[in-house]
Amino acid sequence: MNIIGFLKYVLPEYASDFEDSKLFMQNIAYYKDEDITDKLIKDTDEGIVYHEKDPNNHAVLFQVVGKDEIHQLKGLKSLRHSKWLNNIEKIKIYCLTIITSDDIEPAEDGQYKLKDSYVDSLPNYSENRVIYVSFNPKPFIETIKEKLVEEESIYCKMQPVEYFENEHPLFSSLNDINHAIDTVFYKPSLYNSQREYRIAIHGYEKQNIFYNNYNDYWNKIDELENIRIIRK
Repeated sequence: MNIIGFLKYVLPEYASDFEDSKLFMQNIAYYKDEDITDKLIKDTDEGIVYHEKDPNNHAVLFQVVGKDEIHQLKGLKSLRHSKWLNNIEKIKIYCLTIITSDDIEPAEDGQYKLKDSYVDSLPNYSENRVIYVSFNPKPFIETIKEKLVEEESIYCKMQPVEYFENEHPLFSSLNDINHAIDTVFYKPSLYNSQREYRIAIHGYEKQNIFYNNYNDYWNKIDELENIRIIRK
């Protein structure tokens, strides 16, 4: 994946913090909150490794304690086998929207613009948000890595999210992975319009990451259609 840029959607009340080079992170538990109504944000399966199974191909049996009879549970509309690791909800994440070289095309002015199909595919959040764009993705990520290196006793990982259909890619190997943080880089295809790049940290007590020189990386934009890119 050739990532050439990032978009960031920020609630208006946090825009000034973002422009002051402050990245506000959320715990995984936040995205499971019952009070969240935006379906593009709420995900009760964050950090959960699961496999959706066809209930017509599996028998679910149960036995009442103290009784000998074994019964089959019938009429199931869905069936899921879920697993998870300890300390998942202590993981904090920061999310960015990916722009790749496949998402742009030549514009009339000799520069490049975002494809209409890309713009149309992006999430339509229920709340108004301020949008920022960066065409310095690698230097930005390296800057954040350098800031986190200064922290003690943390574990961090930064990469694009992979989207899947019925079975979490780590389902069969969960007990063999090195860290629970790996589980948050996979999400069901329902969320693929988010096109996420995630910064995930475990053991980070602060809620924010401070870095320098917001203006070196980000620009506020009014309309996605107005973005122009110079290819190097």
